[in-house]
Amino acid sequence: MSVKPGQVQFVGVVRLPSATNPYQKKSHVEVKKKECGGEVYVLVVSEERSAKDRSIREAHERRLLCDLKKLKERITCGKLVREEEIYEAIGRIKERYPRVAKYYEIAYHKGEDKLIWAAREEERAKAEKLDGSYLLKTDRSDLDPEEAWRIYSLLSRAEAAFSDMKSPLS
Repeated sequence: MSVKPGQVQFVGVVRLPSATNPYQKKSHVEVKKKECGGEVYVLVVSEERSAKDRSIREAHERRLLCDLKKLKERITCGKLVREEEIYEAIGRIKERYPRVAKYYEIAYHKGEDKLIWAAREEERAKAEKLDGSYLLKTDRSDLDPEEAWRIYSLLSRAEAAFSDMKSPLS
């Protein structure tokens, strides 16, 4: 099936369980291909990856909120007084949780010695829509979307195997 440049091709990938484990559950994967400017983009959307991304984001968000509450407590009980140190602590928290810190507006009010934060719901909603999706880029226009995804998966598994082999050798 040939796809014209600029046209999107959508394919649902059928993943069969292995012969050695017929009860193995495979996640549903959908791939979309678009050619643009001599390059091919393949969007992959995976149900299993979506659940993983969501749980990682929620765990980071819980930790971020916990650290913000601890910082607020330090400020209100007077353990942290200097404004520069407070902003540094806020910066460290944002640096520790960059994946989710962007979904919060964090502010310190000097006159009231008050740390407040509010969720940016629009930003979080955008991130939730992207859960489970990733984009592959190639110059191989001869590949159909499923084949491009399978090659990427195989490459990822090979890289993981080499990484596992290297660690005991080190």
